[in-house]
Amino acid sequence: MPQTRFALPSMNDLPAPLRGAFWMVVAAFFLTGMAAAIRHLSSGLDTFELIFFRYFFGVVFMLPWLIRTGKGALRTERFPLYLLRVAVTFVASLCFFKALGLISLADTTAAIFTRPLFAALLAIAFLGEVVNRRRWLAMAAGFAGVMIMVRPGFAEINIGVPLAIAAAAFAAINPLVIRILTRTDSPDTVTFYAAIMLTVVAALPAYLVWRTPSPEELFWLAVMGCCGTLGQRAVARSFQAGEVSLVLPFDYVRLIFAAIVGYALFTELPLIWTWIGGTVIFASTVYLARTEIRTETPGRGAGPTGNSGGAGP
Repeated sequence: MPQTRFALPSMNDLPAPLRGAFWMVVAAFFLTGMAAAIRHLSSGLDTFELIFFRYFFGVVFMLPWLIRTGKGALRTERFPLYLLRVAVTFVASLCFFKALGLISLADTTAAIFTRPLFAALLAIAFLGEVVNRRRWLAMAAGFAGVMIMVRPGFAEINIGVPLAIAAAAFAAINPLVIRILTRTDSPDTVTFYAAIMLTVVAALPAYLVWRTPSPEELFWLAVMGCCGTLGQRAVARSFQAGEVSLVLPFDYVRLIFAAIVGYALFTELPLIWTWIGGTVIFASTVYLARTEIRTETPGRGAGPTGNSGGAGP
C-alpha cells in the first residue's frame, strides 16, 4: 500500500490577510523585546552606546543576506537620501532610547503609536496630499489621545513622554524617504545601509562615553539588536502580505505585550489613562489607515501610514 504523507501547511498557503496579521503580531513581539532590552540596559550603559550596539548587531544579523546576494546588492544612486534617513533615524533613536529609561514600556509604546499621524501631517506638508475632513478628524483624535495620556495640569509631566512623541515625529519622516528609496533599491538594501551607516555615526559618541559591557550586558545587547532586526523585517512582511487597514489593528497587541513584559520584568503597572489614551491614539491611526486605502488612486502607491506600522526606531 502506498504511504500517505502528511504535510504541514506553509505560510504561503494561508490567506494574505491572515499572513499579514500573523507577521504584525510577530513584529509586535520582537519590537517589545527590543524595547525591554533597552530599558533593562539603560540604567548601566549610556544611550549613545546602546544606539551603537543596536545597529552594530543589526549589521551582524544582516551579513548572511549580504554574503548570499553579493556586493552588487549595495549599488545605489541615492546616497544623499540615505544620509537624510540616517540623520532622522539617529535623532529618533536617541529620543526613543532616552524615553525608555524614563517612562514605562507601556507609556513609550502608546506614545509611539502617534507616528502615523505625524507621517500624515508630513505628507500633507511636503507631498501636497489632500487634506480632507476624515484626515483632520483622525489627527485631532490622536492628539486627544496624547492629552489623555499626559493629562496636563492634572499630573506631573515626565520628560519621557515628550521624548517618546518626538521620537515618533522624527521616525515619521522615514516612510516618506523609504518610499523614494525603494523605487530603485530593494528593501533589504535600504535596511542594510541604514544599519551600517548608523553604526558608523554612533561610533564616535559611543566611544566618548564608552564602558565595556559585561558578558551579561553583551548578551542583552545582542538580544536588542536581534529583536530590532527581526521586528523590522516582520513589519515589512506584514505590509507586503496584507492591506494596511487590515493588518495595522494587530499592532495594538504591542501595548498588551508591553504591559505584560513591563510588569513581569520591571514591576510597572500602567495607569488606566495609558490604556485609554493609547486606545484612542491607536484607533485614530487605524481610522487614518482605512481612509488612506479608500482614497488611494491607481499608481499612487501606499499612503504615509503604509510604512509607518508602529514600529519603533
